[in-house]
Amino acid sequence: MDLMKIDIIKDSIRLRPIRMQDKDDIYAEFTDEVVEYMLPNTPKDIDETIEFIDVSIATMEAGYNIQLCIVDAETDEFFGCIGLHRIDKDIPEFGIWLKKSAHGKGIGKKSIKMLYDFACENLKHKYYKYPVDERNIPSSKIPEFLGGEIAEHETYDREGREPLRVVVYKIRANRRNPMITKAKEVYIKYRQFILFCVVGAMNTIITLAVLYVLNSIVGLNHILASDIGYLCGVVNGYIWSTFLVFKKKKTVNNAVKFIIVNLIVLSANTALMYLFVDIIGMENSLNLGKLPAQAITICFTMVMNFLLNKFWTFKEK
Repeated sequence: MDLMKIDIIKDSIRLRPIRMQDKDDIYAEFTDEVVEYMLPNTPKDIDETIEFIDVSIATMEAGYNIQLCIVDAETDEFFGCIGLHRIDKDIPEFGIWLKKSAHGKGIGKKSIKMLYDFACENLKHKYYKYPVDERNIPSSKIPEFLGGEIAEHETYDREGREPLRVVVYKIRANRRNPMITKAKEVYIKYRQFILFCVVGAMNTIITLAVLYVLNSIVGLNHILASDIGYLCGVVNGYIWSTFLVFKKKKTVNNAVKFIIVNLIVLSANTALMYLFVDIIGMENSLNLGKLPAQAITICFTMVMNFLLNKFWTFKEK
């Protein structure tokens, strides 16, 4: 893997490889206040920052150190640095620092989670470690958020400053099945349509169940029983569409629109069935009755139903 090509973006946060153009931001923001709970001291001059960047790039190119900058995904505003060090070892170590103005905004937690997810998906380690000074309560919440457990305690002397009393968290890698990850991505992208199809399947089952009970058991006329079944399916569809699919409040306005859409779709269903069966003759040519015609019709009407409801009935204002 070419570590210099890592580019992780989520929401407004971007993690990209450190570069020499970042030297002014790093030098200006790596202040005494920022390093309060860190082992390194602030740089004496910008040459030390340049040396840090040179070493970071060299170790990334060598393939055993990930050193990234945390920036705004749109403006590239510098927030801080994040790293996963010694990935050539069994248990690599996370490290992060943020400029003072970026504290308290959840950027650190989001950034570590982004790099953690990347490592779990692209590297093969079973565990990671996250060292944090025991007085740094906000930072200690990050490994705890990832399920980390305290593995050891360490003390480091610092020249001219009080020692660091470090708690080392051990975090288990979340090894995810690529197929499951891909399925989740597809679900998130097409969530509304998938849920709409599920609700549609529920409506079909309800319609058929009502038709069977009213016609076969009660003895009601099959046309009337079918209409009542379809009406029950429409009511069920409206309830779930407002509550689950489009997540809108139930109002008289969208209820009327929902009924109109279903009447339009019902008309389209009738027209397409007439086209496929009576005009094209699909029933005779395939010897499968009316099922192929109905299957193709359902594909058309389901998409039509979804689009009309999404962009008209439950349109975002």
